[in-house]
Amino acid sequence: MSVQCVGPDGVPRPATLDEGRFLFKDLPTGEYRFSIHCPEPAKTHLRKPADVPPAATVDPSKWFRIPAKYADFNESGLTFTVKRGANEFNIVLE
Repeated sequence: MSVQCVGPDGVPRPATLDEGRFLFKDLPTGEYRFSIHCPEPAKTHLRKPADVPPAATVDPSKWFRIPAKYADFNESGLTFTVKRGANEFNIVLE
């Protein structure tokens, strides 16, 4: 899963994700649009050389589909105003 925002300067910024929470650092104040992308976990694994560590696995039973509109800044409808100091936003997907 990835969460990004784009603000008044038009620069996309990725969030750090941890246990269902997302964190953006040092965002300038202003109006931001958010996007969320959650691709389906791979159903097949490619064979890798023995010296390459395995990729982190995702438990498919904990994955759920997020509507495609949320992956687009312009269609997600997710907007928040960042003010000075700490900000907290809860994203509600319909």
